[in-house]
Amino acid sequence: MGALLLWLLMRQIFGSREAKMTLDALHGQRFQPNWLWLGIASALMPLNWHLEVLKWRNFLPRERRPPVAHSWKAILGGIAWSFLTPNRSGEYAGRVLSAGKQERWNAVYAAVAGAYCQFLVLTGLGIPAFALFGAYRGNAEWQGWRGFIGMGLVLLAFLLAAGLFIQPILGFLIRKARNPFWRKWLAKAEPLRAFTRRQLTAGLALATLRYLVYMFQYVAMLRFSGIVLDPGKAFAGVGTIYLVQTGLPLPPALGFLARGEIALLVWQTWPVNAVQVLVATYGLFVINLALPALVGVLWMLRKEAPKAR
Repeated sequence: MGALLLWLLMRQIFGSREAKMTLDALHGQRFQPNWLWLGIASALMPLNWHLEVLKWRNFLPRERRPPVAHSWKAILGGIAWSFLTPNRSGEYAGRVLSAGKQERWNAVYAAVAGAYCQFLVLTGLGIPAFALFGAYRGNAEWQGWRGFIGMGLVLLAFLLAAGLFIQPILGFLIRKARNPFWRKWLAKAEPLRAFTRRQLTAGLALATLRYLVYMFQYVAMLRFSGIVLDPGKAFAGVGTIYLVQTGLPLPPALGFLARGEIALLVWQTWPVNAVQVLVATYGLFVINLALPALVGVLWMLRKEAPKAR
């Protein structure tokens, strides 16, 4: 399985039409990269994923938390698995599979809670970014998206309330469920009631830090490729891209294509070069996802090696 993931990873990075087009476009272009910014974006990658490790561990039972190194292996294994599924949804399943057998149900609940916190932050900061982006665009085409902003705010309020009052809500649903199927699955969700508001607050804080690190990484990659934007435009553009690309449930190959297409659609609002946009976008993909996934695959191959003997 590790070998299959490695092949898929290499194929997605080096075999895609978009990657080839980007490399071909670089030939003959006057491209003067600022290597300092590439170094900054790369140096922030471990911090980005360490915040995810801390967020995941925050929702694991204190007495059952594995060593930090083992948590890192589970996170990296999840990133590798994400290349097999739409919208990186397999990241959480892979994280559970990479965890020890005794920890798997706890890993499921921690993954659900962590994903919930990250989605709240993504939506809570992404909607203002999208609204600001619409203000920069200013044309009738983008004014028509105001209704979606309102719907997003309603969804955000609903999800936040559900998290804050999950204990009474789940308790009520479990008591009222009559169908055996629903009673069974609601009973499996009951451990979610054990999460405290303190854990939820810590999870949201870590998710916010991750979001800000990602945003700064993207801005650093834009600076690396020669694109300099003021903070307002950077927040509007990066926040909109992150909101849209995370919300599209696309298979891996189309997801890779969508990254470039969404970035071009957003950044063409300002006078930027398409090749520079693609370099920044796909460069950040390699730094934040491809390289950690490669480490995760190599760890899985090493884990499978004794079984092959």
